[in-house]
Amino acid sequence: MGNLLGAPVTDKETHTGETSSTETSPSLKWGMSSMQGWRVHMEDAHIAEGNLYAQLLPSNNNNNTNNKIDLPGHALFAVFDGHGGTFSAEYSGRNFLRILSKQPPFIEYAQCYTTADLQKRLTLLEQALQQAFVETDYEIALAIRGQFHPQANQQYHHHHNTPTTTATATTSKDDSQDDTMTMRDAATRAAADHVNALDDDGDSGTTACVVLVTPDSFVCANAGDSRAIYSRSHDSITSSFFGAGGRSVIALSYDHKPDDEPEERRIRAAGGYVAGGRVEGDLAVSRGLGDFRFKNMHTVLNNTQLFPNNDTNTTTTTSTDNMDDKDDNDNDDDAAMTNDNDDNANTTNYALLPPGDQKVSPIPDIIVQARNNQLDEYIIVACDGIWDVLKNQECVQHVHGMIQEGEQNMGLICEELLDTCLDLGSKDNMTAIVVQLPGLQLHRGDGVMGRRRQRQPANAADDDDESQQEEDKVDDGDNKEQDEFSSEEEEGEDSGKTADMEQSSAS
Repeated sequence: MGNLLGAPVTDKETHTGETSSTETSPSLKWGMSSMQGWRVHMEDAHIAEGNLYAQLLPSNNNNNTNNKIDLPGHALFAVFDGHGGTFSAEYSGRNFLRILSKQPPFIEYAQCYTTADLQKRLTLLEQALQQAFVETDYEIALAIRGQFHPQANQQYHHHHNTPTTTATATTSKDDSQDDTMTMRDAATRAAADHVNALDDDGDSGTTACVVLVTPDSFVCANAGDSRAIYSRSHDSITSSFFGAGGRSVIALSYDHKPDDEPEERRIRAAGGYVAGGRVEGDLAVSRGLGDFRFKNMHTVLNNTQLFPNNDTNTTTTTSTDNMDDKDDNDNDDDAAMTNDNDDNANTTNYALLPPGDQKVSPIPDIIVQARNNQLDEYIIVACDGIWDVLKNQECVQHVHGMIQEGEQNMGLICEELLDTCLDLGSKDNMTAIVVQLPGLQLHRGDGVMGRRRQRQPANAADDDDESQQEEDKVDDGDNKEQDEFSSEEEEGEDSGKTADMEQSSAS
């Protein structure tokens, strides 16, 4: 897990917002919060975007300056849990939306959304998400080599609508200013930080858990051990079995661990091994972005290769805005960044393995669930700092407890969830997103602020005890000094006079 601090950093970055709506799909309120916790650095990143579009690729026959196809009723929420440095997670958080919007299957989806059947639309979304993961991996590899994509870090939309201002929030600026400054500063910082990128960020990697919400489906693409779930209340039929007010917790993703049988089989086939539940005794996840010491850079930088058949029946296509101009001596750099097992290429040519067959694969597993606006209550997307201490059902129980107490601010729910996990012993960075769905029944009450007020008297009592202890220490010190002073004066020639003066002063 890395080095830990002497005390956790409990300041939080919290945001809330609301997605766009359509006649058939109401808007969705969401909240997110992140906290560094016990870790030395904050390595999480996230996306919360309520207004999606597809970006048409430029062509000689298209002179229209507005090449965006809006997708009303669509939203995207994602968590990127970085390790080995912040770069891979930060780059993914800033660029994944742009990359997805330009994938040919995503453009086709936007063009045929109102006319195509559901199965075709879902197939296009799955292809677009898989290709976006591979291309994000490709751009991270370029950036680590100091070859930033021409559109890297360009702003997509305002990622946060209304930053909250609470006792633990760390941002309170106007959000448009917040996003603009964040993106510009991030791009400037990234360029400066990568003078020695190979040394500093070569080991950087990140999980990626992306939930795409459409008017009819939840589509989750996941690589790593961040996780997404959602709560669905029981209808009148299922309530007869589970009891009134019951709910189901439905997983939108499952973790990728190196010692899972299919994952370990792939790792070994690529020339690696699993030790202590980690890839080559090092990495605790078997899929993700970055982590190029477990990938062949020739494969990564030529991301037009076919996906393996067991991942998808589609091919990756590199969009026309990719940086295809590579130096002739790139192969030397590629060799420097590949893993040692490539020395065994005389028996197995691991350099020819497609992305999904590498030791650490960037290919996400995708789960699709049909929406039910009458029963679906909320989505939770979070990094493993949450799931290390809470099971899926327990997490939903904590969130629903706050809702029953009257909390309607999804950002405050996220903050309280982080504090709960910290109290339960989580030592990792923590990021959580909660998306309110139409089937959620809200309640009246004091919610999270009521909980905080209830905790306040205990804190105040502790403060009073500490203050009293400090006062007692001061009193003891004063008495000791007074005794020493009196003893010294009694030994002096004017002890009687001094005693008279003290009595006079006291009266």
